[in-house]
Amino acid sequence: MSEANGQAAGSAPARRPMNGKRKLLFGCLAVVLALVFALAVGEIVSRLFLPNCAPAFPGDWGQIDYVSSAFCRHMYPAREKLVYSEQDPRRLLIRINRYGYRGEDFSPEKPQGVFRIAFTGGSAAFDPNASEGEDWPHRVQAILRARGYSNVECINAGVPGHASCDVLGRLFSEIHELRLNVAVFYNFWNDAKQVCRMAGGATLLRSITPYDPDTADPLRYTNNFLDSLLCHSRLYAFLRYAALERGLRIGPEGAEVEGPSAATMFRPINLNCEPWGRYTARFKDQYRLGFQTLVDCARNAGIEQIISGPPTLLNENTPPDVQKKVRVSYIRLSFTQGARLMGQLDDILRQVAREKKSLLIDLAQYSGRADLLTDAIHPSREGNAVIAKDMADFLEQQFKERIAQAASSTKKRESG
Repeated sequence: MSEANGQAAGSAPARRPMNGKRKLLFGCLAVVLALVFALAVGEIVSRLFLPNCAPAFPGDWGQIDYVSSAFCRHMYPAREKLVYSEQDPRRLLIRINRYGYRGEDFSPEKPQGVFRIAFTGGSAAFDPNASEGEDWPHRVQAILRARGYSNVECINAGVPGHASCDVLGRLFSEIHELRLNVAVFYNFWNDAKQVCRMAGGATLLRSITPYDPDTADPLRYTNNFLDSLLCHSRLYAFLRYAALERGLRIGPEGAEVEGPSAATMFRPINLNCEPWGRYTARFKDQYRLGFQTLVDCARNAGIEQIISGPPTLLNENTPPDVQKKVRVSYIRLSFTQGARLMGQLDDILRQVAREKKSLLIDLAQYSGRADLLTDAIHPSREGNAVIAKDMADFLEQQFKERIAQAASSTKKRESG
């Protein structure tokens, strides 16, 4: 008995069984630690291997901000903005000058002897795929100067998302003051995005809204303080971007149209559009009127007009394997119907040029060329070169004497 008691006294005390609350507490702690560890690993991996998949903070993408205007939906602010490549920080991708146009600064007061040309339109004119100085409007300038026309000055007045109504507002309210010799109207894709809205009964006035920089792009602007705080995490920013991109079906030109929604520049708005594939004569009448008014406005300002519709992959000659590059959901038409519409818009431009006796450079011959276009409307590097050469050839043919006269006026003034 005493021996047994001695053994019991010398042994370790028995452990008390863990009650249910303590088990739950330790279990939750283990889950939290595992989650924190996983998030930390995910953050490290995101920063090491996914540096370009999402911004570290939505408000700091290095992209160019827009501002709203009473005369067009949006425009670039009149201050310099430089965008460099993330892969090569020394490579300048885009320069917006202090006047809100792409490219180097120019004198708002046209110097004596300068022959000034402006290229207006949306992103097809802006040429976002080209590095700074390589956009096709400035390549036109380089080609003409290399041919001896040193007094030619080309201004890239393209703004992504602009339709003919936006170009008209800018021409009337600012561009005419640049004392242009020639204005090139290079547009129709952003106009085509209006087709579903007008097919649904909305007028142009009721179907577009001014750009709101605070809410227009959910990918770049945070919703609340917590969202803003969490966006300092690259992992959260990456997952946020992926979720919003999937939910809003955001493509290279903003949110796509789906169901009863139509896309503004970045976010959907609810419009009761007619079913897919439906478009009406109302839209084509509005399109014709837009270009007629553009020509009249330029003519009233003493500016020579050139009408040009860009080449497009939304064309009956586009190979079937290339058709998938075209996001027809932006215009809510099937590919066949969209190709038919593009052909009709080309015809309208030709009609307007004949009626108004304006110059026309027809680039529709390049439609359907997958080597020249990266999507529905934007040129590839090869397409950029082809468009620049054709434009330069056309301008030289039409304005050779006037360019020389402008140059000679400077020499006469200097000699006098």
